[in-house]
Amino acid sequence: MILIKFMWFRYLLISFIICCSSTKLLATSIKQNINGELNLKSTSYTTQITDEAKLNRSYHYSLNLSHNWSGDIFNGGGKLVGGHFSELNQSYLVVPELFGSTIFITRNTKITLGRKLNSWSQIDNYWQTSFWQPQFNTDPLIPIQQGLTGINFEWSEKNRFKGGLFYSSFFMPNMGSKINSKNGRLEVFNRWILSPSREFPLQGKSTQIMYTLDQPSVLKIINQKTIALYSQFGDEELGPHISLSWAHKPINELVLSFNGRLLLDEADTFGDVVILPHVVSHEISSADLSYSWEHSKFIFSFLKDNPENLIVPYSWNMQNLEKINALSARYDLFLSKISKWRGEVGISRLIINGGRIFEFESDGSRGNTLSGFRVPFTDAWSLDYKGPFLGFSRNFMTTEFRFLRDFSQKGSMLNAEVQIKPVKDWNFSLGADVIGVQDNSEKNSSKAFLNQYRANDRIYAGAGYVF
Repeated sequence: MILIKFMWFRYLLISFIICCSSTKLLATSIKQNINGELNLKSTSYTTQITDEAKLNRSYHYSLNLSHNWSGDIFNGGGKLVGGHFSELNQSYLVVPELFGSTIFITRNTKITLGRKLNSWSQIDNYWQTSFWQPQFNTDPLIPIQQGLTGINFEWSEKNRFKGGLFYSSFFMPNMGSKINSKNGRLEVFNRWILSPSREFPLQGKSTQIMYTLDQPSVLKIINQKTIALYSQFGDEELGPHISLSWAHKPINELVLSFNGRLLLDEADTFGDVVILPHVVSHEISSADLSYSWEHSKFIFSFLKDNPENLIVPYSWNMQNLEKINALSARYDLFLSKISKWRGEVGISRLIINGGRIFEFESDGSRGNTLSGFRVPFTDAWSLDYKGPFLGFSRNFMTTEFRFLRDFSQKGSMLNAEVQIKPVKDWNFSLGADVIGVQDNSEKNSSKAFLNQYRANDRIYAGAGYVF
């Protein structure tokens, strides 16, 4: 994943500060809510990497700010997330939301300008596929979802109908840990991103590969068009509800092309590979059908993704994205509605057909699946719980638990966290993430998510202050 330092990032930060301060001038007519949380988290991985000791433990400081304001005519909001990894000396700053809305013509219509999170698809929301909305992703287990950036026109009638049109000529792709190109090597200081191979066998000997990252201009990347339509019918809180969405937009993950050649000199032989990122568009459609009771909710989701793969130039290889058809079902049970236990239990099922990444050569022939899959899970179910821990008061001790099994990968993942709130504004957490597959042998070279990261079991502890 490639981190792109956009010039407009400073503008977003300045706009967020102005948004927070300007509403104070309108405090008499506008209600506003400002929240923040400061966190410190220490993480240790059970499997040690001897070559990069800094990747075995991390100390992460983060700050989350959110500001929402509403009035009779205008409303808006923003979210700001910043963090620093002390061991790696890496920092980041993300703006998942920054938007303003106003009534247009009638009370039932409004226009929103900026970046805003939206519920386009339940599959995208729960399974973190990033088909619809981009992510800031340094850790695939806890990605930061970000809204689309543009202008949105919406018409709605309460509990009956909502429909809208979204348009943008400004594209912000997935971002994450920085990739450094140095001395012919691509270096990524992140256990969750696999660096490309540094050598390959040639005539029985190991031959070194030298990489060059050819970064396109920022303007060429961000100057992309998106058009989307959506409609919702029914009451989302009680009874039947239907949500339909369609879009033609850029794929959030940049697609790579490769140009390799073998260089010979008197001293050595090595491979020279140039990597060039591209923006590829796709047509995506999704539908969520749900029914809500007072004590539970069932939702069935469908998503179809059709990439418009690019034609590779002569002598180049190009990543080719396979089409995706996804089905998902989820049932949520709200225990507080049927008992004295104030928790929530959910069970989900996901089936995805397609989603592999192939390398196509310039003659149109399909190569090997060198890059794995577009999504982490393809045939999975999960069970999750959120609520009080072992009968403790929810205000004092809570837990979040998720067990996932992917049948196609023959592997499982367990995420568990316990959080204690001894006083009003402070919380302390202890958690673990465990990933495993049936075949733990070194011969298992599967590029599926669980197998690639089966050495990333970890435990963590943290403290947070809410203000």
